[in-house]
Amino acid sequence: MKNVIFTMATIATLSIGMFATQSCSNSSDGTNDIQWINVGGGTFEMGCTDEQFDCKSDETPLHKVTLSSFEITKYEITNAQYTEFLNDINCNSEGSYNDDEYGNVEYITEDLENNAWSDCQIKYSEGQFVVESGKENHPVMSVSWYGANAFAKWAGGRLPREAEWEFAARGGNQSQNYIYSGSDNLNEVAWYYDNSDDRTHEVGQKQANEIGICDMSGNVMEWCHDWYGENYYSNSPKNNPQGPSSGDERVLRGGYTASDVNRCRVSKRERYSPGNTYNGEFGGFRIAR
Repeated sequence: MKNVIFTMATIATLSIGMFATQSCSNSSDGTNDIQWINVGGGTFEMGCTDEQFDCKSDETPLHKVTLSSFEITKYEITNAQYTEFLNDINCNSEGSYNDDEYGNVEYITEDLENNAWSDCQIKYSEGQFVVESGKENHPVMSVSWYGANAFAKWAGGRLPREAEWEFAARGGNQSQNYIYSGSDNLNEVAWYYDNSDDRTHEVGQKQANEIGICDMSGNVMEWCHDWYGENYYSNSPKNNPQGPSSGDERVLRGGYTASDVNRCRVSKRERYSPGNTYNGEFGGFRIAR
């Protein structure tokens, strides 16, 4: 495990657009476009709603939440985008960079002797980070919460709050109350245990949800900003909840390529230590603003 301290870097090279369609076709050419979806503010029932199944105790009690408008990325952050970030801040091969702005950031960088970050599809070669050929538009994975949070700040955004993530996954104010993000048929919207061949896939290959967001079920599990609280729903504020003020673990959502149908539900909650990458399709993310 290494200490990593990231800096706020220029975002001039990052092209940011806004799209709000129901298509998940990713028109990116492998460059680092970030596409945003506007999520209008509204009120929804968060947690174990009637359509959900096999709900866990931390998905209860069902409670109403009112959110202000925000934007969230249409796609999960890709290998190409994350690699641009690493190179722009001059992160070294061990994943460390000295700056005081964000404080100590912990990373796991496995298999450095073979120039690979464990299951991550990004390698360090000849003084820079490069993406494994053909994996440019796959979602980045094996990233710690700290790395995801640092990228979000670098790109002019932040990690989504857990309530924002669930509202967006449910389709915002256009929600049809699906079990998964965009459908009751998981095969239509997600790469998961039954169809993924145990590997990630390019973002945007499945059907979008009601407001045009892609891959919020399956592919990689996504970090949220919030600390995890098992009983937080019992005392969560109604308006723009921020999560517990402290904790040991951060929230992840959405399921991943090895998940069963239960773990891909829009109300399913997961939590892991923010400093760990878990060597697989954990540690992906998208950003909000």
